[in-house]
Amino acid sequence: MLASGFDVSVNTGVEGTVCSWTSDGARHVIGYNASCDIPAIVRLYVNGTKKYESRTSSEYPTAYLADKDFIVTSGQIVELKVIQITGFAQNISGQILGG
Repeated sequence: MLASGFDVSVNTGVEGTVCSWTSDGARHVIGYNASCDIPAIVRLYVNGTKKYESRTSSEYPTAYLADKDFIVTSGQIVELKVIQITGFAQNISGQILGG
């Protein structure tokens, strides 16, 4: 795990950052996981550019992506962000996976 955020409050329709990590240029990013109880869009950004996106739902509350393997240039920022689609302010937890 490279970074984690637990019980981060995100408002409906607003993209909120769950966690971020500044690359050391040596460790690999392999993906992410994020969980919440309502529909949401989960995105992984590298230096402000969206790299991957997935969704959660009431039936499938966890977005999990762990089959990627890439190195980010030293000093670049990797961010896990979430947009809630419906509901009200919700606590979301997630991790940027790698090592």
